[in-house]
Amino acid sequence: MKKPRTGLLRLLQKAFKQALIKYEPGSVKPERMDASRRDFLRKAFMGAAGLTTAGAMAQTTYLERLAGGPQKFSIGILGAGVAGLHAAYVLQNANIRSTVFEAGGRTGGRMYTATGMMGKGITTELGGEFVDSNHTDILNLAKAFGLGLVDTEKDDKLIRQIFHFNGKKYTAKDLVKALQPYVQSIKADIDSLPESITYKDFGNADTFDRMSIAVYLDAKGISGWLRNMLDVAFTTEYGLDITEQSAINLLFLFDPEHAGEELFGESDERYKIAGGNQRIVDELAKRIPPVKTGFEVLKIRSEGKGFEVSFTNGHTQKFDYLVCTIPFTKLRSIMLEIDGMTEVKKKCIAELGYGKNAKMFAGFKTRYWRKQGASGQVFTDQPFQLGWDGSQLQPGTAGGYTFLTGGIMSEQMIDKTVPEKVQEYVSQLEKIFPGAAENYNGINKIFYWPTHPHTLGSYACYKPGQWTTIGGAEIEPVGNMLFAGEHCSSDFQGYMNGGAETGRRAAEELVKSLTPA
Repeated sequence: MKKPRTGLLRLLQKAFKQALIKYEPGSVKPERMDASRRDFLRKAFMGAAGLTTAGAMAQTTYLERLAGGPQKFSIGILGAGVAGLHAAYVLQNANIRSTVFEAGGRTGGRMYTATGMMGKGITTELGGEFVDSNHTDILNLAKAFGLGLVDTEKDDKLIRQIFHFNGKKYTAKDLVKALQPYVQSIKADIDSLPESITYKDFGNADTFDRMSIAVYLDAKGISGWLRNMLDVAFTTEYGLDITEQSAINLLFLFDPEHAGEELFGESDERYKIAGGNQRIVDELAKRIPPVKTGFEVLKIRSEGKGFEVSFTNGHTQKFDYLVCTIPFTKLRSIMLEIDGMTEVKKKCIAELGYGKNAKMFAGFKTRYWRKQGASGQVFTDQPFQLGWDGSQLQPGTAGGYTFLTGGIMSEQMIDKTVPEKVQEYVSQLEKIFPGAAENYNGINKIFYWPTHPHTLGSYACYKPGQWTTIGGAEIEPVGNMLFAGEHCSSDFQGYMNGGAETGRRAAEELVKSLTPA
């Protein structure tokens, strides 16, 4: 099960657990949903013809027939984000050649670092930023490539997070108290859900799945600053407004059986890659055959058990196997004539929700908030919703501050010119950290992933009804076409690690099947 992405949602998860314990001591039982969903997705991933372990043992598969001696098969990897690059890297380490194609002019996808944008020596993450200590694929790659880590836990003398709603600062104790009237009712709803929710097996979960988070909160009578906090938490977590999210998003992340005791410890967005997260994908790209950039996919069609891929630049190439890491927001606009694709898979590609997160960056003469005893991270009902010090623990004295929004607030962010909107956000930040206006140095930038031509969204987010109609179909292969990317990960959907993990798994399944017994 996906772990919370934002610090506010981690706090909410822990507060819910603490509030529940007051009413029901001993009610929190061992993890129940994570393993079952993970097992389903593992089986789904291996379920293509010729890719199941049992099938490989019972008969000579198409993959095996091509293996042996000089490489007699071809593998195409579509997309040069971390999923595609990691897949190619794992294959190469097994002496299996592949070719990676990228629509854009750079590699790395949503791992995208800007150097010097906010000041000399400062790196700024335009895409994925924080790495949890359980993001083993990313951390293993960093170790393998000799890349250092920036450990934000070293800033433990500062107030790590500030929660500012209705013009007032709130604490974790305030949150526990506010949740107490509702926890028993919400826990009953959580307990009514089956252990695993996918389109193949969802029990009675469709009742909540058809309901938005907003409708669910209304039904519980939650209002005031608590309602505002929940709104900001889930909007920034998933990138869509709570009117556009399935209520199961809330119930699964509120499940106290998933809430560890150290939500602000090891797994709380602790690390960044020193010098920028893009160094991971840059190192991967250096270790595989040259990526073919400028190859945007126009059409994929089956040809026997293989595939023919046509690109917008006029090139056409045939492959025996494909690893597709293209976000479904983009894949749905590509002509797909693929034999054996189920209606559920087609629906998943066509409809899977994606967040609308936007990042706005503002430069400051100094990191003045540190003199106020704060790390700079704030969650608020001000329009900027979430902000933090993007220059934390980096060289120099200049500051680079990141504002993150989701849903309609992101759309409103791009309605005005960047300088105008940043000035608004700086004025809002002034209310929380006085001195923002005086220290703002006029540097400003914006990055809005939903308008990026090769992504068209930030990361996957289930809309009402999608858990029980398409959930789990993302990673299901179609014949010899495997799928990878953050949207395909059960544990790390929306994270850099989700892309790295599923890319590795796709490659490992190919290696297993292509290696003669």
